[in-house]
Amino acid sequence: MTDYIENETSEDILARLDNSLVNLRALAKIVLYVSESCDGDDFKMMKSELNTMFYMMIDNVDDCSDASEGLALAAREAVEAHRPQ
Repeated sequence: MTDYIENETSEDILARLDNSLVNLRALAKIVLYVSESCDGDDFKMMKSELNTMFYMMIDNVDDCSDASEGLALAAREAVEAHRPQ
């Protein structure tokens, strides 16, 4: 699954990767804080919200993977462009 846009620059891809990593870190911190500060009854009440955060984390991991694929493709294209014919 690649959301790489052909006209996207390496800088754009790196910015998307950075944003996804920042979001992933923030979500992980929230989930960790909740797991450390809630008791069993609180967990039962927050199950839906925690599941939503986990799905958001998965989406960010997928976006990081897509950005990585985009960078790899851009690097291959740059090498091919500079290869003697």
